[in-house]
Parts: sequence; C-alpha cells; structure tokens
Amino acid sequence: MSDVAAIPYAAHPLLTEPGDEGGLRFGAGLVGLTVVALIVAAAVLAAGAGIAAGAVMGAWALVVVIASPRAGIVMALTLQVWDVTLNPEQGTALVFYSPVRVIMLVAAASYLVRCLLGHRPDIVRLRGVTTLLAFFAVWTLLSVGWSGAFSSAWRASAKIIIQVLLVMAAADYLAEPKAIRQTLFLTMAGGATGGIYALLYGAVRSEEEFRLALGGLGINVFAISIGFAITAAMALVLIRRTALIVMAGVASLIAMTLVALRTGTRSVIAAVPLAVLAAGCVAYWRQIHKWLLLTAVLGGVLIGTFNWAVQTGFIRGSLRDRLLTVFSAETYTTNERWALWAEALRIYAEQPMGTGAGQEASAYLTRGRTGNLESHNTFLSILVEYSVIGLGLFSGAVLMLAWHAVGIPVPAARAAATLILVFTLFNAMKGSSHENRILWLPLTMVAAMIECEDRRRRAAEPVWDGGDG
Repeated sequence: MSDVAAIPYAAHPLLTEPGDEGGLRFGAGLVGLTVVALIVAAAVLAAGAGIAAGAVMGAWALVVVIASPRAGIVMALTLQVWDVTLNPEQGTALVFYSPVRVIMLVAAASYLVRCLLGHRPDIVRLRGVTTLLAFFAVWTLLSVGWSGAFSSAWRASAKIIIQVLLVMAAADYLAEPKAIRQTLFLTMAGGATGGIYALLYGAVRSEEEFRLALGGLGINVFAISIGFAITAAMALVLIRRTALIVMAGVASLIAMTLVALRTGTRSVIAAVPLAVLAAGCVAYWRQIHKWLLLTAVLGGVLIGTFNWAVQTGFIRGSLRDRLLTVFSAETYTTNERWALWAEALRIYAEQPMGTGAGQEASAYLTRGRTGNLESHNTFLSILVEYSVIGLGLFSGAVLMLAWHAVGIPVPAARAAATLILVFTLFNAMKGSSHENRILWLPLTMVAAMIECEDRRRRAAEPVWDGGDG
C-alpha cells in the first residue's frame, strides 16, 4: 500500500489491518468478542433479564468503540434514525443520554486519547477545516466563563467538542472508498428500517393533523435524520452503480420518502430536490441536460408517491394541505422565522460578546420580544452565543468544507458530497442545530468523503466505481 494511503490501524486490535481494498473488516478479535457477547446476552435474555441482556450488548459496543473510534462513527451514522426513534430528544428520562450519544462520546474520547498519546492525524486536504473547527471548539469552551450558567454552558460546549473530534476522526480513520461505500449503505439501511419501524409503531398527533408523532420527540429531528439517510442512499447510488445497489437504493428511497411525507417537515421535502439540483450543477454542468432529466424523473417519482399517498389516505387532513404548500413562495416569505432572525441580530447587538455556550434560550427569555427560545437558524444561533468570533470560525470551516467538496475531481464523488452538504446546510438555515448531531453527523460524512478522495488521488488509486472516471 502507498505510504500516503496508510492509516494506523495497528492501534485497533479488533480490526485487521486493511489490504489495498481497505474498508470495514472483521478481525478475529471482533468476531470472537461478538460471538461471546451474543451467547451471553441470549442466555441472560432466556433467563428473563432483558435489561441485563441489553447491558451485555452495550458493553460489547463500548469495547468495540474504545478499540476503534472508526467503528463508533459508523455506528453513530448507521443508528441515528433508530436512536432518535427509540430515545426521543424530549419527554423521557433520556433527554441527554442515549445509546448513540454514549457511543459518540466514547469514540471521541478514544480518538482524543490516541492523539494525546502521540498519534498524528493523517489529515491533509481538510487540515484547514479541522484547525478552524478546533479553534471553534476551544472558543465555545472559553465562553463558558462568561455564560453565567456553568452547568448548561459546559454541557453545550462539550457537545460541540465531541462533534468536532468525530469530524477529525472520520477524516483520519474513515477516509477509504470501500469504507465510505459501506458506511453509506449502512446509513441507508438504518434510515429505511428505522423509518419503517417508526411508521408502523408510531402514532399520529390527531386525526385532523395526521402528522407522525413519536412520544415526546421533536418530529423535525426525526425528519431531518430520515432526510440525511435519503441523501446517503442517493450518494451511494452515485458512487457505486451496481444493479444490487441501485435496486436497494430505489426501494429504500421510496420507503423513506413515505416516512418523510408523514413527518410533514417541509424543509426536508424541499431540501432533497434542491440538493439534487445543486449536485448536478457542480458535478455534471457539462451534461446538465442529462442531470435535469434525471431530476425530472426523480421529481416524477416523488410526485407519483405523493399522489398515491393522498389517494389512499396515507396522507390526509392538514398534513396534506401542509405538504401541498411546500414549494409555495408564500410559505417562505411569510414564515415567522424572518422575525426570529431579526430578533437574533437585535439580541446580539445588545450583547456583542455573545451570551456564552448554550445560553441562547435564556437570552431570548430576558431580551426577546417574540416569546420564542431560539433564532431557528444555526448561524445566527452561533452569533448570539459565540459572537462574530465563533461565527467566523464555524462559517469559515463550513465554507472551506464546501470548497473542497465542489473541488473533488471525480464527478460522482463530487455530486455525492455536495448532495449531502447542501441538504444539511439548507436545514441548518431553519433550525438551531449547532449542538445537534443532525448537523454534525452529515458534516462528518462529507469530511470523510473529501479526505478519502484526496488520498485516493495522491496514491493514484482507482476511481470510486461511479462509472464516470
């Protein structure tokens, strides 16, 4: 293997060192540990101790993640929809803790320990991005000092630090074509199965509204997670167009589209076709007529799916009316978020040092006039909490990430990275998600894809199987 493509997997005792193919591989240690954990968990479950059986499998997951931060990243991406479905963000005792949150924490800590013990991250293309994000994380930590609420501020800063470490770990450990393809496939599979489960076992808020409801879960979190899985499926089809992948991708897209429609989150429904158009413009502008034709076909599938859903009563009541206005200009020009954004600028003008980590809600309570608790815009939320310094660091990192994404030389890979990035940023413009994995996990995926393409190019390795060179 070329030196520039080498990754220090020797530090991961549960993974075999990859050959030229790389990817996610199962070493003897991982297989043995998994078999033992399954046998013990099955025996405990047979004895009637379901919680103890879950604890056994939880211990298995923690051991795997400690041994391999990369495994933790893959688990977080794969299980995101399942995690928000079974562990709602609100309304349960698991407000701040859930299996995937713990996995992310352990993976970030494991990666940090490796770096402190002398591991030098193999990050080249995204060195500037990760440097800006590291400074942003440090700035959020410093802001705890003037936040006035140490407990909540420290928790908010810790969330961001964990997410930044995962972005770095993904760019360092996940950047292989085969690993990217496998992770996208698992993300697609996790989104489709988790979405179908929510659809089958979830409820509706009311017969008149008919939007999906999952306990105390904020439905937008679930919807955006499904949307990310949709873009992951599209990205996989772009970079790996085999018959099996295309069939699995189309089936998953239909299932996840139906789930997304039932959530009623218009930003997700609008962001997917916009992301597809953007990806075509940056990746296939010389063949834009073909991409527009593909977009038209995709639009036809979505419209046909929506029509079927309406005709069969799968979508009805105010949910149907809500979705019919998804592309109406009035939906966006009269949206109350414009007032909230103006409010955020006014609050920042009154407190130019920022409120400190996690204090946006308290700032709106004490200084706001609208009765809301956030600006519903990630960039403005960062401005309110972390001042122009934090906004500059974060925005600079995002702009650099976007620049590298549209600079990927392979059209299929460029379109795949752009697709995920545009979808994510569109939804970041309508929600305060800077502490939330619905923003950071897609950015983590994009970072791995960009660094992967750079390594492939420097090592003169074959292209991504996208079929277009």
